[in-house]
Amino acid sequence: MFHVKHQHSFHTINNGRSVDPRTGSGTRPRTRRGLVALVAGLALFLGGCVGIAQPVGWSQPVFSGETLLVQVAPGQVALIDPGTSATLWRFPDDSESSNPLYANPVIDGSSAYLAGYDGIVRRIDWNSGSPVQAWETRLDSRVVATPVLDGETLLVPTEDGRVERLNTVTGARAEAIRTGERRIWGSPVLAAGVLYVSDLDSGATVALDPRSGAEIWHQSAVGASAADLVVSGGMLYLASFDRAIHALDLGSAGAERWQFKGDGWFMAPPIVVNDVIYAATMRGTVYALDRETGAEQWKHTVTDAEFRASPVIVGGNLIVIGRKGQVTALDPSTGFPRWSSTIENAELNAHPTVRGTDIYLVTAKHEVLRVDTTNAGAYVRLAVSN
Repeated sequence: MFHVKHQHSFHTINNGRSVDPRTGSGTRPRTRRGLVALVAGLALFLGGCVGIAQPVGWSQPVFSGETLLVQVAPGQVALIDPGTSATLWRFPDDSESSNPLYANPVIDGSSAYLAGYDGIVRRIDWNSGSPVQAWETRLDSRVVATPVLDGETLLVPTEDGRVERLNTVTGARAEAIRTGERRIWGSPVLAAGVLYVSDLDSGATVALDPRSGAEIWHQSAVGASAADLVVSGGMLYLASFDRAIHALDLGSAGAERWQFKGDGWFMAPPIVVNDVIYAATMRGTVYALDRETGAEQWKHTVTDAEFRASPVIVGGNLIVIGRKGQVTALDPSTGFPRWSSTIENAELNAHPTVRGTDIYLVTAKHEVLRVDTTNAGAYVRLAVSN
């Protein structure tokens, strides 16, 4: 196993909201002890234990051509026609609740890589119309973050700080990269042949050579993060539990160019649109920031909202999705609200998927929703058949 040298550091999660392990709703921790215990609480919220919560998965729906691959039960995906709600197939035939998907399916043509929470990674192919399992590899650690495809290697981050390297043809494990004893919840990003990884525990971000496992640089000045990483214009943008968006300069060994402090945790990754960064907190505030300086351009707070899902731009609107079902359209230039709607009886943790002017969402109960952004957020529940 490749071992990456790193400095040991510990960053508590500052001035944010703790997450109830049964519901995921936010409360403000009052003591340092509560802050330190927060990471454990997050683990219970995600992974569960008997009598508290059971893992269910919150993977994002992904398109394969004109069809949508979506988790319709814990550990079970379906390929559906979003126009008719017709279910083309399900895999596996029976739901496997022990292996829910928090990681998004990784699509490669008519194949998909499914990395389950229990460390079971599968490749399925549907060239002939029906899904066929090409291989299955069982890892000895849980998987939360979405893997990254690098040619014929699938890079799978794990909860014990490794990046497993699986052959995409056979599923065989090559020597893993050890980044440290820390959980990786946010998806790494591969850019210009370099793999960037952050972690939930120590607040470190590392740049790696995915082929050799060598560390290129190590940055330990940022906060703990569960958000997917974003690379744009030579910068890495990281959303953190220290209530900040951090901008790291990839050309200067990850040196921090700026950071912006918000009013709560940034759990969702920001988006970069032209020269503006849009980011939303678990306290319901959306920020527009100057990409070069991090200066605030505007902010807007949605009452009683918690944002775990990433914002999206659709039809000239900035759309933010609250965990309690709030869907709000903002003017991207000013933050002025254009319309809002509420999806009843829906808990929304997964990131939205955009196709045209529609947004596709999956609830915590694995219902599939289509939101029409041209009709003030009117929505329908797709009747996915068994």
